[in-house]
Amino acid sequence: MSWSQRLIDALSANILTPLYILRVTQVNDSPGVVGYVASSIPGFGDPIIGEDGVRMQGSTLTPGTWATTIGGFSVDLAGNLRTLKQSIVRGTFIEVYIGFPGWRDTEYEVIAIGQVSQLSGRSPNHATLDCRDLIAALRSRPTRSVGMVSLGFRLSGGTTITSTYHTGDTTVSLTSVSDFAYATGGQGACLISPTGDDPFILTFTGISGLDLTGVSSTAQHGTTGVNANSGDTIQPVYWLNSHPIDAARYVLISRGDTTTSAYDTLTAGDGLGLPHDWIDHDDCASHRYASNTVSGLQFEVTSQDPIDDILSWLQGWLACGGFYVTTRMGLLTIRSAQCSTTFGSAGTLRTITLADQASITDADIESIAWEAWDPDADTEASDVAVISAGGQDTAGLESPSTLPAVNQAQYDASDLIFSDESAARASILARIWEAHQRIPERYTLVLRGLSLARLASGDYVRISTTLVAGRLSNTINGLDNVKAIVTQVSPDFGAIRVRLAVVVYPLDDGVYP
Repeated sequence: MSWSQRLIDALSANILTPLYILRVTQVNDSPGVVGYVASSIPGFGDPIIGEDGVRMQGSTLTPGTWATTIGGFSVDLAGNLRTLKQSIVRGTFIEVYIGFPGWRDTEYEVIAIGQVSQLSGRSPNHATLDCRDLIAALRSRPTRSVGMVSLGFRLSGGTTITSTYHTGDTTVSLTSVSDFAYATGGQGACLISPTGDDPFILTFTGISGLDLTGVSSTAQHGTTGVNANSGDTIQPVYWLNSHPIDAARYVLISRGDTTTSAYDTLTAGDGLGLPHDWIDHDDCASHRYASNTVSGLQFEVTSQDPIDDILSWLQGWLACGGFYVTTRMGLLTIRSAQCSTTFGSAGTLRTITLADQASITDADIESIAWEAWDPDADTEASDVAVISAGGQDTAGLESPSTLPAVNQAQYDASDLIFSDESAARASILARIWEAHQRIPERYTLVLRGLSLARLASGDYVRISTTLVAGRLSNTINGLDNVKAIVTQVSPDFGAIRVRLAVVVYPLDDGVYP
């Protein structure tokens, strides 16, 4: 859930010094003393949070690759740290809340969630607790159980079928079903390798004894079914078939206990088991809607092997559709790439835009740093292609204006999209073309106050500045209502300022602001 208007107003007022509460929590069997509380409130919990408060280094989004770096945050500590040191280790999950004098502790709201990475300082009584943000929790399953840190660790097994399978059969009999599973109210998948023929994937909706039941009448995922004999190999397959934003939420939340969340549908071990409340579902829903107006976009995500590098795997298939993971107001969210303006040469392709999130003026700005070319963007492309199993759509842009360059930036979803392909390709292409048009300019803004700490990577802001004699914080000619895309948000709650990185693409006539 996003921050309340009460908190946003309090942060915008910049009148009172924030107060903080830190709580140790647990995901699966992650380490740490659950229930430990530290604060900056005298007499509440372990009152060791220092006056410098909480400082955040936001994750950075790179438009075009749609990769997001791991961010982090630090908490200033002062006092006797003995209880803290007994309560945390590297990897302990903590939640950090913010409030103001006069607020009850139950009214404080979360600003950061992550995993402890280091405790260090000038002395045992004055230290900094460094943490990685929630994106770091996606690198492996958060568990200390041996052999269970990989996503889908059950996939290491396989068996054989015990009777002839004929194409169209709705039941498959196995020697063992111990490694097979299906989503609650949904499907599981298996790969049959018939002797002398190509393997094929079938889905199923149930398991009865040693039988897979509700088996699909035809092979799935672009494969072709054939008859298979007793003794042929069959193995479980990791399977998701949903809108990409929903599919990602199934991965993040599922722990095999359907009482926790509507997105807890996958079997234990096929999800990370993060708490439902650590996901900004309102923001996910907004971007799901914005990315779904052309077609009912569906991704089929599969894996035949356990997934060790979960973050790279997740970011990989999300990026094929212009989707990405980031954090917003302390929570994880899944967002869709958007365009800031209509691209005329894209013909009938529909551009989907979200409303501007903020306006930035001289009154907000302490300093500006400008870079003519975003250093996180390597190349620009002459055109963009979105590829599915049945074809591809392209949008011609223009001759590259910087080097190195590529002839074509490809979004290869050929192993992900198998239904309503044409509309799905058009939907993706309409959202991602701008990220490959030209290398954008980048501005790094230091903003006074905390009102814009609510922003997240992918938000649009409008910047208007004027030349003021003696002020180095403004560009020479000013910025006239320029629309920019946020790529990093780093609030410093102790110093009461926000560092914002944004990129700006050329205007319609190809000229930068």
